[in-house]
Formats: sequence, C-alpha cells, structure tokens
Amino acid sequence: MRLSAAGHLSTQIGRSLDFIDRCEHLAAVGKHNKLAAINAAAAMMRANAMVAGAFARLAQVETRHRTIVEMPQGVGGKGGGLNSSFHDPARDQDIRATLERRFARIAEAAARDKALEEARAEEAARKVRETRTPIAAIERGPK
Repeated sequence: MRLSAAGHLSTQIGRSLDFIDRCEHLAAVGKHNKLAAINAAAAMMRANAMVAGAFARLAQVETRHRTIVEMPQGVGGKGGGLNSSFHDPARDQDIRATLERRFARIAEAAARDKALEEARAEEAARKVRETRTPIAAIERGPK
C-alpha cells in the first residue's frame, strides 16, 4: 500500500511539474492574460500539497505541525530582559568582575604561550648557529 501510494504521488508530481512548466511558458509568451497562467500554476501547487498530504496519511508518514502563538504582555508588571530597568547593580558588578578575571587569565595564558614559543625559537636558532660550519672551512677542506 505504501509503495503504491508513493508511486502515485511521484506520478502526480511529475505531471504537475509539466503543467507548471507550461504555465510558466504561457505567462512568458502570453499577450493577454498572463496572470491566469500564474494563478493556474499556484492552484496546481496547492492541489499537489493536498494530494501529497493525503498520500502521506495513507503511507503513514510522520508529520509535524507547528503553530506560532503571540502572547502580548501587559503594560504593568515587572518585566525581565534586556530592556528592563530592574537590574541589580550588585549582580552586574559580580558579573563584570568575573569577566575581568577570565579575560586576565586568558591574556596571561596567551603571554606565557608567546614567551614559550619565542624561547623555543631562540633555542632552535642557537642550535643551528652551533652546528653550522663556516663556508670558508668547507672550502679549505679537512685539516
């Protein structure tokens, strides 16, 4: 049953796409009523959606329905959020101090990492200088 419903749906959508292409062509080259072709294509799209929904119910496809509900707030009352004027200054000060401590720790760690990287680069450069043989000594050959 499910495979049959899926096959019918696929056929229906294929026919509808051909019809919508024809409507687009008529709207592009039509001389009189271009809006009728566009309305016919829109009606076909709505019908396809309804047919797809019916076939989905037959094929027992899981669907989700969502609704957006607007809940207006009253004029009075204490409202929270960014626009609220009811901030606790002590809490704000604690948050600011915590952030400052975290930023200081991050800056200290970055400075330590940079100093460690510079020390490693200096050590590598020193080892290269120590192991490098002068060109003049190579040209003279072994002693």
